[in-house]
Amino acid sequence: MHARQIVPIIGKHLQRDGGYLFICNGKGRSLFHGVCGAPLADKAPFYKIFSKEKAQRLFSHPEHQCSWESRDPNKDQYGGAIRLKSGLIVSFSGFPEKDDAPLAGLIAVKSGLATPKEIHDTLELQDPNEMFSNGIELFAKMTTWLKLSHT
Repeated sequence: MHARQIVPIIGKHLQRDGGYLFICNGKGRSLFHGVCGAPLADKAPFYKIFSKEKAQRLFSHPEHQCSWESRDPNKDQYGGAIRLKSGLIVSFSGFPEKDDAPLAGLIAVKSGLATPKEIHDTLELQDPNEMFSNGIELFAKMTTWLKLSHT
């Protein structure tokens, strides 16, 4: 299943229309970037900027697994990107900040880039942070929503 199919399904449950996905390799080179779903036209340029910024910032912090670790809202730097064991970085922007990383993880799993356990372990790093404490639970809900959409 492709990201462009996943985002509208999950977005329906979160009352969001879409966003921007950015994937880069371990050298920081873009492998994929594009609109997923149908974000509002006036928001789409910001989602593109934020998605790319999250990925680039995570790339610049090789000791981090999630962009929330270097989050700074005063600089418009948010969570929503995750680093996979392969070195790939998957970043999404367009949903509430706390939902972006679980969605990036779901896209990675459904694209064959990561296992559910890898995403669970990565999101578990966020759990001590109160704002992101439901990442694992949300990832599980998103997985269920996706399965239910095919029944």
